Amino acid sequence: MTTTLQLDELDEAPRGRAVASTVSLPTGRAIVGGLLVAISALGIFAAHRSVTSEPQTNWLVIRRAVPAGARITADDLALAPMRLFGGTAKRAMSDPRQVVGRIALVPLGSGDLVLRSSTATSTRDSTTSARRVGLTMNVADAVGGDLAVGDRVDVVAVPKSDGSTRVIVRGALVSSLGASSGASVGSSDEVRLNLDVPNEEAARLVIDAHKKGGITLIAASTMNLSEPSR
Repeated sequence: MTTTLQLDELDEAPRGRAVASTVSLPTGRAIVGGLLVAISALGIFAAHRSVTSEPQTNWLVIRRAVPAGARITADDLALAPMRLFGGTAKRAMSDPRQVVGRIALVPLGSGDLVLRSSTATSTRDSTTSARRVGLTMNVADAVGGDLAVGDRVDVVAVPKSDGSTRVIVRGALVSSLGASSGASVGSSDEVRLNLDVPNEEAARLVIDAHKKGGITLIAASTMNLSEPSR
């Protein structure tokens, strides 16, 4: 028996099926596996950094300003964690007991690293050549009072009678500074100061000049001045 399809039946017959592609999402197992791989990689990186990088050390720094010539106290110090270059680490200090009581050789500002070369033992050694001289001077002769601990000054001998002045000590260190009779530095009164000079001979010259006639201090100017035209 032969079956024939009519034209209208052919039109209604299925003409083909479209195949749509599907996107598969990662399963929970795949996500967990990716996270484990990422965590493992971070662990390896951290382990490598811990092996190849130097550990941090708590080094001593200055917590508040300390003038040159002042004795360093525990309140002046703080500990800061940092990594230092080998050469710097050898000069730095980490134990407060090694610093408290020492003398600041230069002005130390807040945050400065405490180095062995910037401090000295508080015990005064009589065998050292440097000497400290205490003076009371008129403010006008002490650079008008415009001095600070740590400044370097030249000491000029001024004779009472007519005569030429001369520099007797160059680069003396102002190691301490205060006002006489309760007056503030910069007033019209006198100032007291200590000068550190190179040796005993320089100290004797300063004392003699101060008693015989007088002395005046000269400080380097911060101005860069050209020589006057002639």
